[in-house]
Amino acid sequence: MPFDGSLYEGESITFTITPKAGYKIDKVLLNGVSQTLDGNKISIENISQNHKLEVVFVPDGNKHEVPSVNYDIIKRYVSKSTTVRASFGLGVHSSTSATVFVKDPNIATVDTSRISNGSPEFTVTGRKAGKTTIVLTFNNNAHTKIEIPVIIQSDSSSGGSGGSSGGSVSYKPQVFHNIGGTVTVGSDNRTIKITPSNGYRIADVKINGKSVGVVTEYKLSSASSSNKVEVIFEKISIDGNFGNTNPGGSSGSIGSSQFTDVAGHWAAEAINYMAERGWVNGVGNGRFVPDMNMTRAMFVTILSRMEGKSTGETISYFIDVPQDSYYAEHVKWVSEVGIVNGTGNYKFNPDRNITREEMAVMVNRYLEYKGIFLENDSNEFADSNKVDTWASVAVEKLGKAGIVNRKNDGKFDPKDFATRAELVMILYRVMQTYL
Repeated sequence: MPFDGSLYEGESITFTITPKAGYKIDKVLLNGVSQTLDGNKISIENISQNHKLEVVFVPDGNKHEVPSVNYDIIKRYVSKSTTVRASFGLGVHSSTSATVFVKDPNIATVDTSRISNGSPEFTVTGRKAGKTTIVLTFNNNAHTKIEIPVIIQSDSSSGGSGGSSGGSVSYKPQVFHNIGGTVTVGSDNRTIKITPSNGYRIADVKINGKSVGVVTEYKLSSASSSNKVEVIFEKISIDGNFGNTNPGGSSGSIGSSQFTDVAGHWAAEAINYMAERGWVNGVGNGRFVPDMNMTRAMFVTILSRMEGKSTGETISYFIDVPQDSYYAEHVKWVSEVGIVNGTGNYKFNPDRNITREEMAVMVNRYLEYKGIFLENDSNEFADSNKVDTWASVAVEKLGKAGIVNRKNDGKFDPKDFATRAELVMILYRVMQTYL
């Protein structure tokens, strides 16, 4: 059965495996590799990625066989007009089979009511946008039951039903732009509309690497996910000149703050630097609120903007990341490259506050993603013994490099929540020193 709990990055978990009466454990596999049990327990240490634990039970007498059930949903997100195939490994038992049904057939349907060793696949077809569950009940003595969440997305691309067995086909172009306006893609995935914000103008538009000049609308020759749209906005200064706000451009000088609550704050320079490049935004009414706690959604959004990863692709692996949320495309990128992982049970927990030790781990992973590997140094802080094992190396590395500093009492305070100002200052130091 799938693990139905939640784990934070770096945590460990121990499973106790207990056969039912009349059965015994035949083998235990972790990610396909045979494992030796400690009694009837197995532990997975310092979790940082998805793992697959398989347990095979065999009869210890004349009881019915219990199958080894391993499943892999190729895609959990299905467009209304396309299909996706799910395949199951049902073990070596020739008699293994399972009934298949969808809890809400108005949202999705399956093409068979039963799977077996001879036909271990079924196809899901979306009917309308929504969430439902596919239930499989196997014909073993314990009547093993598996429930699989499936999210049906509304159609946003042309194509129609025919059926790609590898999941929905996206024809949406890749869109990149800096702060200063919006770029929208029409329902035909060809029409591009560009709207500068007040105080900005369009500096240039590139289609697949070639400049098409200053245009407010452009129609691609065809709909394809390989199309690349790049838009650069420029800020209009008071004297009528234009200043490039492209995140990849030169740093320039840091002017007065665009926020009313930053002047005099210890992180003002870092906040202004990041804001001028469009990497951080305020919370409304001209405020940045530097001492507010930093959430997981805020953090991944900043990192993604720093990397220019505004692809427009908002379908993520996590069931608690709405497709229309401001952070959806950013969550998708950081999780794909392994900087920030989910918290278990198909969830990302975007609104959960980040602790200082979690912040250190994520920043260190970002540096390693950029090819920067810091030196380690133990006992950098007075409370190093309070840092969880999974975060200790990252905290020590960032401390030695001067990216994170001791507090007045020489402590790191790993369990305290990280603030917006603290995270921005740390990333500012990273930019100034290493990038």
